[in-house]
Amino acid sequence: MDRQQFTEEMTRLRPTIVGVARGIVGDEPTAEDIAQDTILKLWSLHDSLQMPADAIAKTVARNLALDFVRRRKPATVSIDSAQAANAALPDDDTTDEQLARIMEAVGRLPDAWQIIVRLRHIEGMDYADIASLTGTSQAAVRQTISRARRTIRDSFLGHGNRNATTTETTKTSDERCKT
Repeated sequence: MDRQQFTEEMTRLRPTIVGVARGIVGDEPTAEDIAQDTILKLWSLHDSLQMPADAIAKTVARNLALDFVRRRKPATVSIDSAQAANAALPDDDTTDEQLARIMEAVGRLPDAWQIIVRLRHIEGMDYADIASLTGTSQAAVRQTISRARRTIRDSFLGHGNRNATTTETTKTSDERCKT
């Protein structure tokens, strides 16, 4: 792709790149920065890029945005607002323990599920945005969220691994066939 083609392609793709980034990071200025980084990274590949560059542009933008979210420092909170928030919480540590167990269960999910769960429940994205970001349908996103929630719930409630029961059932039926 020559310089003129690259310029035209990036002019066309810029709103899409900003939209992908905004969907993940949540604010316009950061999304604009990520869009600039994406275009810069694509420029370094412009000799090998082929048109249309939509897929690679979205992928690079998504990866840069996710990297930004992972590196983001927690927001600072004033002491007064932190004390007010803590006053509303129960005094015991069960909520911290429960949250830690839930996050541990999320950490055991497959990577693709983790991303979708975090985008939905931590970033607050809706199903349509997640679907466009991941390149899947809204139904697939809903199904993944449902399966992830069920897995987390089972882990949290101590129901263990459902696959262990399935394996035992399969072994039992295989053993029946042998006899």
